[in-house]
Amino acid sequence: MGLRKRVLVRVQRKRFDDEGEYLDGFVVAVDRKWFCMHLMDNSMMLDGFSVFRVADISLLDVPQRRHLLHQKILRWRNSRMRKPRSLDLTSTRSILETAQADGIVTIYRERFLKGACWIGVARCEARTFRLLEIDCDGKWDGSSSEYRYKDVTRIEFGDAYSESLAANVGWLDSERLRVLFPGAKKELRARLARERSVR
Repeated sequence: MGLRKRVLVRVQRKRFDDEGEYLDGFVVAVDRKWFCMHLMDNSMMLDGFSVFRVADISLLDVPQRRHLLHQKILRWRNSRMRKPRSLDLTSTRSILETAQADGIVTIYRERFLKGACWIGVARCEARTFRLLEIDCDGKWDGSSSEYRYKDVTRIEFGDAYSESLAANVGWLDSERLRVLFPGAKKELRARLARERSVR
């Protein structure tokens, strides 16, 4: 896309976003089909990562008009843009597998249901993945759901909301996670240990 990383941008996807809806954030990773932003919320706080399809972008303001203001506020708060250490944008599967090093993931299938999302832990297979979901009450759902990689339009992770849900359900210590996704807990623990070892 010709974007420089660490640049603050404003993105809109008219196909999926409502009028006047957009996202601000720092570009932290770019690939042929996907790009990743470290999001900035309306209170100018950095909060998690969002991965989009490049083809869905209809408006890209580079740099965002308020770039200098945002930079000044971040310095005042001693807050820094960061990037995921192990994110692989090669494919939807690789994004899901590597994003989970930061915990649970949020997926969007906006071609089918705009505005809806599903939060949980993904178990990736060849053409599909299963998601052990967390419901709106912050509890593990009773079963896992199967989704196709090609239907995913957006993936988010590492934000305060999903981290709070993960803490509430005790996701690494869940018996339901062990039963439904044999071996998943071991894999996730190993990924987290690798992440912490390089911090």
